Amino acid sequence: MRLLVPVVAVVAAACFFMVTGVDDSSADPGWSYDAVTHSLTVTTDVPDYADSSEAPWAAHIAQMEMLTVTEGVERIGSHAFEGADRLDSVTYPSTLRSIGNRAFGDCTVLKKADLPSSLETLGDGAFAGCGGLGELYVRSVISAGSGVFDDAGSSVDGMTVVYLAWKVPANLFVPSAGHSVTIHSISLAAVSEVEAEAFRGTTLSDIAIPVGVTSVGDRAFMGSGIRNVKVEGITQLGTGVFSGCAQLKTAAMTMIKTVPASSFEGCSLLSSVSLSDRISEIGDRAFMGTGLTEIVFPGTLRSVGAEAFSSCAALQHVGFTGGLHSIGDNAFHGCASLRTVEIQNIEHLGTDIFGGCTGIERSYCPVTGLDVPASRAYTAFTAGTAGADVLIRYDFGDNGGHCVLFRETDMSSAYIDVSDGRRFDCWTDDAGNRVTDVTGIAENTVLTAQWVQADGADVTPDVAVCALSVICAVIACAVCLRRL
Repeated sequence: MRLLVPVVAVVAAACFFMVTGVDDSSADPGWSYDAVTHSLTVTTDVPDYADSSEAPWAAHIAQMEMLTVTEGVERIGSHAFEGADRLDSVTYPSTLRSIGNRAFGDCTVLKKADLPSSLETLGDGAFAGCGGLGELYVRSVISAGSGVFDDAGSSVDGMTVVYLAWKVPANLFVPSAGHSVTIHSISLAAVSEVEAEAFRGTTLSDIAIPVGVTSVGDRAFMGSGIRNVKVEGITQLGTGVFSGCAQLKTAAMTMIKTVPASSFEGCSLLSSVSLSDRISEIGDRAFMGTGLTEIVFPGTLRSVGAEAFSSCAALQHVGFTGGLHSIGDNAFHGCASLRTVEIQNIEHLGTDIFGGCTGIERSYCPVTGLDVPASRAYTAFTAGTAGADVLIRYDFGDNGGHCVLFRETDMSSAYIDVSDGRRFDCWTDDAGNRVTDVTGIAENTVLTAQWVQADGADVTPDVAVCALSVICAVIACAVCLRRL
């Protein structure tokens, strides 16, 4: 009996160690694969791998169509599912905190990435090569590596991005050299801040920056494929936000007070800009090298920076309001098509403002010191010039002013605009008659601007904004406004 007790104890101990896992061949491996549904389920944190062939599910990578990462998992390591080219559906847990380098790289048919609000980091190329990625939902502020979305959405006309976090971090969508990031559309309704270079170099179509976005960082959309942009709120813009956007054609910023330096520098196709009726400053090189054909300056404009409109090859006429404080050096340098210039009541003139503008035919400026390269047909007018032009007083309400019209001014052109959905219709004289030609009109005639809604209805006789156009037109036309 005494010998039996130790033997029983030894046998019991051996059974205990076998059950509790000293030999762990029967332990839960943290994943399971269903060959019928081609679905992989992962129940534990995934470590980093040198490539997906090292992953325990490597034998199933080529057949896997669905992936479920269960609640409690916080990490998907590098290269974990790279090259799963039949994977089209992934379910992420609400506990996930990080996705490693190329974790889903080259998952070419993956359709949707609905990233959870718990996510904190995305590694280099996390979704690179996911050409079929058509939907992306971002719910948290993510620290991103490089090339996260390289070539994503390339085979489905781009990603539809719904951004539900308050901030778009720097460089999130920036493609690596030799790659592209194609975004079909993006919603920024929940965003208040876009950091520097967040969308630099991406392929975009139209972008609307809603009222809730309070700041956009330096070069945020630099070199992107945007064709049309609208800034809807009073947003603080960094420098060069849209610079180098070679496809950009129109820009509307109807609440912005300052156009920062290099905002649209190098946007050679940009031909239409709508500015705020409260605009006060245009920064250095803001529109350098653009293709502007028409722009409206409200009476609030005070300063134009150095090289602000230099190398604008299509620009034919420039004119500025009487409240203008300064124009910087080389502001219009190299504008070879420039024909007419009008400046009212300026306090400070920079140097070489019109350098290289040898096509200028006429200029108007009430102060001395305007350095204009004169051509054979050049004529300079001053405030005291009589007979050559018609001085007409305009009723601009609280922003009253007067301007000088050259005889050839095309009065039928709707060159004055406002930002509240109305457009300029025509000028009328004291008797209410339309005025389309200044020939024969007496000096100091009072004309009143008529406005209509953008759809052409609801004529309004009152003038809402004192505005001044920079017009590229077939004929030399010029309008300048000055506060009384």
